Amino acid sequence: MANKKRWMKAVIETAAKSDVKLPWTRGEQRDAMIAARKQEPSSRRSA
Repeated sequence: MANKKRWMKAVIETAAKSDVKLPWTRGEQRDAMIAARKQEPSSRRSA
């Protein structure tokens, strides 16, 4: 079991050092992008 504890400790340490942006952390960026998209005038014309 000591091997498993050491492995788990290494995994937890590596996860704590990670700086990957997960989808749920990009809320402000996403909201800004959606707002900018809504402000753009529609370039599509109907027939």
